[in-house]
Amino acid sequence: AWMNGNFFLEKDELKEALPLFSQAKQVYSELSKVSTYDQKELMQEKLDNLELVILYCTRYLSQEGTNAKELADMMSRSKDSSGLIQSKLSKVISESMKEQAHEGYEVSLFGRSIPVRNESTAVLLLSAQSNVESLESLTSAIQTLNELEWEKVDNLFVETFSKYDDAARNIRNDTNKAESSNISTADLPKERFVGELKLLRLYVKVQKLEKVINRNDLLSQRLEKQYEEQVDNQFANDFNKGVNVTEKTSSDKSKGKTKKSSKRSMKSQNLQRMFDKLLQNITTQLEVMEEAGKEAESEETANAEAARLYELQKLVEAKRSYYEGRGLNEANRPDEALSAFEHSLESIQDLLSADARENLGAEDFEALVEFQKRIAGERRVSQARLLLSEARSSVGGEDKSASGQDP
Repeated sequence: AWMNGNFFLEKDELKEALPLFSQAKQVYSELSKVSTYDQKELMQEKLDNLELVILYCTRYLSQEGTNAKELADMMSRSKDSSGLIQSKLSKVISESMKEQAHEGYEVSLFGRSIPVRNESTAVLLLSAQSNVESLESLTSAIQTLNELEWEKVDNLFVETFSKYDDAARNIRNDTNKAESSNISTADLPKERFVGELKLLRLYVKVQKLEKVINRNDLLSQRLEKQYEEQVDNQFANDFNKGVNVTEKTSSDKSKGKTKKSSKRSMKSQNLQRMFDKLLQNITTQLEVMEEAGKEAESEETANAEAARLYELQKLVEAKRSYYEGRGLNEANRPDEALSAFEHSLESIQDLLSADARENLGAEDFEALVEFQKRIAGERRVSQARLLLSEARSSVGGEDKSASGQDP
């Protein structure tokens, strides 16, 4: 039934395909009830794809059609990237975008409407927006994504960046042509056309940087999860082996018994570099937003958008300092670690201040409070290690003085 349905689907004979897909869905549903765990996963994947293709057939047979957002959501939910339904959805989305671009397409830069007069540029921007909607669907449960899903997300980000780059190239070419031409019409003077293109260029720049920030923010969350899991696993392994988790024994150091894992380890420095990159992205975006707000004569709206970005900047600074402190603790440099944790706490306290709390949801507020507790806990560890180090130094100095040596 599945193969025959695909045969009719390929020929766009949806009326014949639909009952076959419905029959296949019923069979797979029954099989999933008596299958092994691995077989159930395979059956569920088949059922997911069948639901999509049945929805596709039903909508177009009833002539209801689907909107661009629904199409993008269907595309992101399909797990068979090489399947026929993917090619059908891609074709429909492409046709929908071309039709929308031909009818006239506008974008908004901080409330200022900008017409996109080049159809090729409009299709690129619509396609990028479709990708963004797919990404929102894919990353709605970020903590549960597996390696293949992460790869799909990253590839979709790269494809989106490419579309913004192509759109920017089109805009640059249109601007050069307009500036070198003396042609003007009563409806669209040259100065107005060039002004629209300048705003459109800034719109594309703001959109791309926003997606770059989103991508790097998601990547930093993934690296955080990997780092914390690695630390937990190492602690569990050391505990089971009866090894002191705070420092290696002298015999292990001398004999070199520490085993190296074949899997590449995640270090706090990796996270610090990721946060540095994210902070640079945010700084650049804030500069572009300021310029765009002035050009669009919407500085108040731009400033409101920038305020949310400043909050993210504070959070990233707090995380960067936190993981810097973790790395310094691991390197037995408690005095420097203590300073890093103090800086991290200051950033979190700024976010939890009365003014900033107005923009926080209940879930975000709880997450910040929990993070604040983690920082405070690590700070106490640094303080204890610093006191222990100072005590050892003091005892060492007294021993040398007693033996007649210079401390």
